[in-house]
Amino acid sequence: MKQKLFIITVFILAAAILVGLNAASYTQKQQAPESEAAPNRSSYNPGPTGTQAFYTLLTETGRKVIRWQTPADDLVARKVDAPTTFVIIGPRRRDFADQEVTGLLRWVAEGGRLVMIDREPVERLVTTTAKWKVAVVPQNFIAILDTDPSDQAKMTASTAAAKPVQLSRLTLGVNAVQFFAICVRDRIRSDLHVGYTIGKDQNSVTDLQPEAAI
Repeated sequence: MKQKLFIITVFILAAAILVGLNAASYTQKQQAPESEAAPNRSSYNPGPTGTQAFYTLLTETGRKVIRWQTPADDLVARKVDAPTTFVIIGPRRRDFADQEVTGLLRWVAEGGRLVMIDREPVERLVTTTAKWKVAVVPQNFIAILDTDPSDQAKMTASTAAAKPVQLSRLTLGVNAVQFFAICVRDRIRSDLHVGYTIGKDQNSVTDLQPEAAI
């Protein structure tokens, strides 16, 4: 009996020593700070490059928000509780298949609203009707590498907020939109001479004829 008790005691002590040595030698890997050069835009990420705050804001302001987990072209087939707006936030973890691009464009043609928040949007989705063409101006990688996404003051330095001057469904209830200093610019081209006023300060656009950048 004493021998068994001795063996059990030795076993417990040995296990305790091993656990102690493991705890002493364990060093938690320090998580690298987030960077705009390699952002994590996941709606599960509460960090400075994540979109969890955006997801939470939409939910708490009464929007019915879901995380889409099936191929994008399923939007066309979904009839019950079908989304009216589909948001793509880049950089994407995978490319869109051809059938997804076709399905998304069909869904938009049928009345859906596609919103792309990306420095390098899907080229096949950046398309318009008639004679309008949209192109993305190349990124300023030096500015991106030099920017701390957690420093809001630096992210918005020397960048004034743009205020809508024309009423529309998209600007209803919007007082102003604050741009980041490292935002990319979209260039809109048209063979048509169209006078259209979006704004009147340095961050707005007036008279799209025949080219404008926003």
